[in-house]
Amino acid sequence: MDKQELISLLRSGDYVSGAELGKALGVTRAAVSKAVSALKREGYQIDSVLASSSAQGMRTMDQSLFNLVKQGTVSKEVALQHAI
Repeated sequence: MDKQELISLLRSGDYVSGAELGKALGVTRAAVSKAVSALKREGYQIDSVLASSSAQGMRTMDQSLFNLVKQGTVSKEVALQHAI
């Protein structure tokens, strides 16, 4: 996989899924994931959609369940039954 091509695709400004990156680069999604992790270790800042959207209120299911338990809205047991 060409590192510069991956960086170029990531800098496009649009959301690009791992599957789409893999297709464009001719590799598997797993290979893309490993390459992105390597870029992060090298110091590149690469945000996921969830990370970049958290300021707009997006949360994972587990984060929402944790907040509901913390607020006393649901019990810990119920939250654990629905946790991912």
